[in-house]
Amino acid sequence: MRTHAWRIVGLVAALALSPRCGGARVTPPAPLATLPPSTSAAPAPAPPPPPPLPTTAAEICALPRTLVADALAGARPFTREDPHDDHADPFDARSPKGPPGDLCFVADDNLARAERESRVAPTRTAAGVPAGSAPARGTIRYLDRITSHLHLNDAELAALRKDGFVALDRLERESYATAYHDVFQQELPLYVSVDAVLNSVFQSNGILLEHVERSDLQPRLGRLLGKLRKTLARSVARYGRETADDLDLYLGVATELSGAAATDPPVWSLFGHEDAVEAVLQSVRSDEPGLRRVHLFGRDRMVDFSQLTPRGHYAGGYNGLTAQPGLDGYFRSMMWLSRLEWNLASRSCRSSAPDAPDPAETPREARDAMALADLASRAGALEDLGAFDRVYTVFAGRREDVSVPDLLRLMATARIAPGAADGPERLRAAIGQGFARTARVHFMPEGSTTLPVIATLFGPRVVPDTAPLTRVVHDSVPERKGLGAADVAYVLGHDRALAYLKGDLGGFPALRGALDGARAELQRGLAGKTDLYSLWMTAVARLADLPRGTVPSFMRSDAYRDLAMNSALVGYGQIRHNFVLVAAQGYDSYGCEIPDGYVEPAVGTYDALIAYARAARAWDVKEGAYWRRVLDVLGMLRGIAVTELAGAPLSVAQRRWLGMVAEYVPTGGYGGDSGAPPKWTGWYFDLFPDRHHSAERSPAFVADYFTLTNLERVAYLGAERPRLGVFVVDVNGEPRAMVGPVAKGYELKAPIGKRLDDDAAREASGKTAAWLSYLAPDVPVPDVQATSAACDPDEERVVLRSAAAIGDVTVTLLDHHGDPLTPPLAAPVGPAGTLFTFRLTLALRGAAHGVEGMHVRIHDLAASGVGRGPGDLTFGVRAYTQSGENGGPEAPLRHPFLPFGEPATRALFPPMPAPAPL
Repeated sequence: MRTHAWRIVGLVAALALSPRCGGARVTPPAPLATLPPSTSAAPAPAPPPPPPLPTTAAEICALPRTLVADALAGARPFTREDPHDDHADPFDARSPKGPPGDLCFVADDNLARAERESRVAPTRTAAGVPAGSAPARGTIRYLDRITSHLHLNDAELAALRKDGFVALDRLERESYATAYHDVFQQELPLYVSVDAVLNSVFQSNGILLEHVERSDLQPRLGRLLGKLRKTLARSVARYGRETADDLDLYLGVATELSGAAATDPPVWSLFGHEDAVEAVLQSVRSDEPGLRRVHLFGRDRMVDFSQLTPRGHYAGGYNGLTAQPGLDGYFRSMMWLSRLEWNLASRSCRSSAPDAPDPAETPREARDAMALADLASRAGALEDLGAFDRVYTVFAGRREDVSVPDLLRLMATARIAPGAADGPERLRAAIGQGFARTARVHFMPEGSTTLPVIATLFGPRVVPDTAPLTRVVHDSVPERKGLGAADVAYVLGHDRALAYLKGDLGGFPALRGALDGARAELQRGLAGKTDLYSLWMTAVARLADLPRGTVPSFMRSDAYRDLAMNSALVGYGQIRHNFVLVAAQGYDSYGCEIPDGYVEPAVGTYDALIAYARAARAWDVKEGAYWRRVLDVLGMLRGIAVTELAGAPLSVAQRRWLGMVAEYVPTGGYGGDSGAPPKWTGWYFDLFPDRHHSAERSPAFVADYFTLTNLERVAYLGAERPRLGVFVVDVNGEPRAMVGPVAKGYELKAPIGKRLDDDAAREASGKTAAWLSYLAPDVPVPDVQATSAACDPDEERVVLRSAAAIGDVTVTLLDHHGDPLTPPLAAPVGPAGTLFTFRLTLALRGAAHGVEGMHVRIHDLAASGVGRGPGDLTFGVRAYTQSGENGGPEAPLRHPFLPFGEPATRALFPPMPAPAPL
């Protein structure tokens, strides 16, 4: 016998399996003792409450039967397992070959076969299929199955009828991979959202960038700083005391931030200026670093020390989920060396001037910059600098500042010696009108009409979206001190965003023209670019394209335009999250079991992602096989979208391929006798370089994309974990309902004092998302505790109890696919508990995959005072553990699929308080 207890604060959904929860109302047994009827007119005292039911397996199995149901006729256990192959590598995390003759088994050979057949399959035109409004419930194929598994409530069904699709806030999933496996395991028709595809780019790009930084650039940075400091120690006479001291401070701060100690104990100043280094470090280490006025290199300037707060994959490991220390120091040091600028030519205003525009030149900084370039050359550091430049140019393109090689070239052309008295003036003459900048990437006072020429050691990349966003705030749009997600969405091409900008459009007459100009500027900036940032950004911008061809009617609704806008905002935030170090930020002035499938037809986005993958493959030659597979999958998705837009039904091979989306087979897992890992096979896992490790990472993130100095705020975009959505596809055949995960984005403005990372954002207040018009709200539920026990010879027993009486509750046992194995049993539930007994067949009792889940339905939430109408929760029905293989520090899902009958999960939910004794 085994027993298991759960405690749930959350709910999975709401819909009756049959009228009144499909279970006959069963009267519970009489209490152990009752009083005789009163013979007087006085009201009879209430009978004492029954004692609470026991919780151990032995005690539960010893209880007399009360509510009993037999297994449904024809109920069978799930039996299919991963095929054994003596020649296969048992430690391969995928299934190379399926069973002979089973073309639907999720294996590499079946995926390849479906792809070959899809390329040669003839395209048939679907005639006479109207694209009208979403049909009424009852005429949509697969909706009954979706409803019985997701338990859609009346409000959700009404939204589905109104808009043709609905996203369910209560059905949160840890990742897109686990969401797709849930759809696969429950044999629901599949909707492939572009959100899921963009998530694969988000995760794989972050892993790729982190790998090269961790394996090459981080150790290279330590060596480079060591070379520069060693050469500087013997160069005071060459550069002069003032310049040598400035470089000592600049490199000392960078070395301390990087963690690369030059000596033991570490000495951060070569020339005895530890106090000056420490004064800068105090600003970095402050609890609220923020914008600070500091005196550096002979003048006052505003420095945004909050930019040195590690975010993204630099904050304790990628996405906060892996304990790999080290990149936080790399991030701080690189931010210091790429964001603290040397002012070479002031033009309308010197860089980072704290007050009114000040066009005075800064010859001391020009000397420092030239000395730094000379120092790099003499120290033999140019190859190291070139390595950084090559990597970050591939990832994010050009820089607008003057690089070390640029300075050396200018100095050679003008014959300027380091330390020359007239060097700064001759350098400005050599620069002339060159090195014009397009975007503010530092604090600048209002009235700085022409940005100064600056130099840094590494240089932030001025990506195509940096400058356009500065055009929609002060001083380009006078007195408009803020911007938000709607501005970003419009610049990315979404006219729907104007609905969320009505107030600002009325208050700032210049805004509409500025928005249109910013949109055009972004498109010009993206044209012809080949760096990964720009190609990824192009894919996100193409989400605004209206599909041309046959599309479901929901794609013509405002709700779908909101969904497309959400996809673009989340995609944009993902880009800024991964490129937080590299990209400059703008500042204002001051399977076959699946019966059917549909791919969101964002052909332009797939084209841009194919270009992105080709560029990444050309650079990442060591992982050529992975990128070839990514190109194959993206090509299949694009081909399916083209078929859909042509008005043709999908071929058998295309549907078969979609059905093999994501299979997790735990056979022979880490805890098994073989010691071999489980298998993660399917085309969605193929989109990730390390398969399940990145596929299962939480897509939740936050990214800062603009600094609003006038409001002392930072603008963020982020996303929570994905939600399941239901979509009615009413073209290319009869109307069908599909299920797939979609992103849930948000925007946030928080004080500039300290930048938020992913962990801090999870607890941050003030998140808003006005555009989520299609998101059905969550449903509250009371606390419920469930304990199950397998009792000989053929029974599965469940005890339900709650802290307070919650009225009638229905229990149904489920199989591997989430389908009922038993009829529902209904009875009231309260603190004492209620016993539900199910008699199973010997085949079910003896099977490894017999009873795998349980559906519990509260008939009316009003009884417990937490809401109205029915509420549902589901135990089991998942091969994955609650958090997937790589669960992070996030809060548990509000509506988890808890493993059924596994005592190891007890600790996830503390036991409820025991009922008071009689």
